[in-house]
Amino acid sequence: MSNDEPSTEDRAELIGRIYDVVLSPEKTNDFVAEWEKYISHLCAGYADRQNAVGESEVLIDDDGLEMHFSRAFTLMEQNERVQSSTNSAHILASKSALLSFSSDGTITHIKHCANNPFTDCQTSSELAIFMEETDAKSWMRFLQDFKRSPRPNKFQIFSTEEQGLLVATIRRGEDGFKFICDLQQLKISWNDGMDVLLSEQFNLTNAEVKLAQQLSIHGSLDALSFINGRSKHTLRSQLKAVFKKLKVRSQAEALQSLTVLSQFCMTIGHDREGFNKEVELGEILNLPLSSGGQVPVHLMGPEDGHAVIFIHGMLDGVAMTAEVIDALHKHNVRFIAPIRPNFGAADPSEEKVDAPHFFARQLREVINALSLKDVILLGHMSGAVFSFAAASYLADLVLGVVNISGGVPILSTKQFSSMSTRQKAFAYTARFAPKFLPTLCRTGIQQIDALSAESLIHDLYAKDTVDRTISSQKEVTDVLADGYRFSVTQGYQAFLVDAYHVTRNWSEIVYRCHKPVLLVHGKHDPVVRMEDVKKFSEKENFDFVLYPDDGQLVLYAKPDEVIGNIASFIDKCKAS
Repeated sequence: MSNDEPSTEDRAELIGRIYDVVLSPEKTNDFVAEWEKYISHLCAGYADRQNAVGESEVLIDDDGLEMHFSRAFTLMEQNERVQSSTNSAHILASKSALLSFSSDGTITHIKHCANNPFTDCQTSSELAIFMEETDAKSWMRFLQDFKRSPRPNKFQIFSTEEQGLLVATIRRGEDGFKFICDLQQLKISWNDGMDVLLSEQFNLTNAEVKLAQQLSIHGSLDALSFINGRSKHTLRSQLKAVFKKLKVRSQAEALQSLTVLSQFCMTIGHDREGFNKEVELGEILNLPLSSGGQVPVHLMGPEDGHAVIFIHGMLDGVAMTAEVIDALHKHNVRFIAPIRPNFGAADPSEEKVDAPHFFARQLREVINALSLKDVILLGHMSGAVFSFAAASYLADLVLGVVNISGGVPILSTKQFSSMSTRQKAFAYTARFAPKFLPTLCRTGIQQIDALSAESLIHDLYAKDTVDRTISSQKEVTDVLADGYRFSVTQGYQAFLVDAYHVTRNWSEIVYRCHKPVLLVHGKHDPVVRMEDVKKFSEKENFDFVLYPDDGQLVLYAKPDEVIGNIASFIDKCKAS
């Protein structure tokens, strides 16, 4: 540590700020700025350390300050989170629950009525016998996750033979610490957020969602035939697939179900302000893993386009603008975007140090399930680490690696000094004060939940910068906001994983990659210094495309040019 430590007054000011942000999320930026000043002061004596491999050898140790951070974290956790993500949903606890149970499986409440078949159940695991085989397995996994890492407002839908569809929802108990799961009957309905819910929970394709929406509006096969210009026989076959996924047997049942689900969607927040039809999420598949669980995969671009595995970063998510989608079709590129553990609707994972290789193993299963070959691995922002790790593990399946606005190995922690205030605060904390990182992450989550994801955009991209200009465009704002909500769906664990990797020297992962590499970067990127990118690109088989007038959001600023660069890189890899 530096001998010139912050003053007692600075420390007292910081402690006051951390408690202020608990009560007033709008003061998050003030707290982050105060913390950045404080930790930068502490790190001034060793900000140019060369050893950035693994955990830092020098850690800030302040038990008193850590106590205040921990206490603030607990207070923020006790404030039940309000989900507003287009990739997640919640419903409030209801007195109409058929039963409720705690994380250890103990049933705490049963509704005694004639149509409740669960009245004799003693534990939550016994409910599996009432479910269809696939749902019974999902139920047991849900119970395991509930016991291991309960998340307020997480919900999952199950199908039973007698009760039809049921929704299990996790909430905090009345004491604010224990977690309770409520099981309620679910009758399906419709509104503008339904496409997200039907894709995530019922695995409907985009075409099937559109057909279900048309059915809910027009209500007859004749009308659908006229609107789509297709025969009733063709539409009837497509509707059968929809009925099967919705667990209904007829058009009448489907209409009844789709009418009710709109009320459910309104309750869980899918139609809140911020939902935008222009945000492209593509077709969503939920691919099973051999180890259990599943990985959500978003498919965007032409079906016959060259397969590019889009590996998202810490805050960007997988939503795209319409211009990016148009560019994919123009250049015959198909984005295949699997969701990494701890993000969005993906399964949680406790892996940290081995997270890139853990995800690489999942990627092999995704690639095999989709029968892909000669894929391009595209790491976006912090996804860069994961793209290089996957390239070495999947060598036989990979044609090349692309990084867009990607991070670079931290050869010296002085590389943090040029970052913006918030990004610098996170970088120094992750590297030198990891015990404080959960609280810092939690303030960001609270800001998104209580205020808006848009408020975070303004804090990340400084006024009068090219990224602020691009991020202010309506469609780009919606994509970024969706990415922020997507990133905090499961809390802060994903940030702890990525922060560990992007703040260290991960050169050993790069050295194991023997594939051609394309780096695409904006000169005004607020996170990664241009001189560091140029030095990183001076390797055999590395190509570097610099956009002199753009920043970190270059993919959204110049989608046609960036996707065009990827297409040219694919052709080059094929020819070599």
